[in-house]
Amino acid sequence: MKMLGKFRRDENATMTMEFAIVAPLLFIVIIAGFEFFDAFKSYGRAAKVTYTIADNLSRREEIDETEIVELHALMNALLPWMNGDKSLTVTSVIYDETDGYICDWSKPSKVVNVSTGALGIDFKFALNSKALSTPEIADVLPTIANGDSIILVETAIPHRTLFSMFGLEDLVWFNQVAIRPRFTSKLADVSKKSRPCK
Repeated sequence: MKMLGKFRRDENATMTMEFAIVAPLLFIVIIAGFEFFDAFKSYGRAAKVTYTIADNLSRREEIDETEIVELHALMNALLPWMNGDKSLTVTSVIYDETDGYICDWSKPSKVVNVSTGALGIDFKFALNSKALSTPEIADVLPTIANGDSIILVETAIPHRTLFSMFGLEDLVWFNQVAIRPRFTSKLADVSKKSRPCK
């Protein structure tokens, strides 16, 4: 007890001891600030790329599977530092007064060969009319006139962390953009092996 009391009354000290106590917390706060700012910046870039692809599609009158794969390659080129399995899904949606939103066609582009990094269309990830009624998608779709169409662009872009801490290691940025074709009533799918929505 005497030693504890003596230690409490002793006013002789150096900044080194105080710094040693505070430094770990200070470094964690600084690293967390960098990490969260990087995640915020990464999400903004992923959203901008999704809007860029949607704007590109809105200016077209027709598209095929090769061009969708090229748009996926453009996404990779615009986000080269975001490594991982990015995906791009383009869906043409038509509104019907009786049935609501109907999927006309849907084409998801993904890496189909992991060893070569080759891109292709993987129909098992395609949307269908039932998926359009889920809250995640229905909230994105705007109100449109009977018989009108929109293009729904969805991207999934994994986030690469700086320090792999603070629970941000496994983040994937999901973005959805619904946009109306500018020069035609509906974006036509001219693929040779087209598969309609189920």
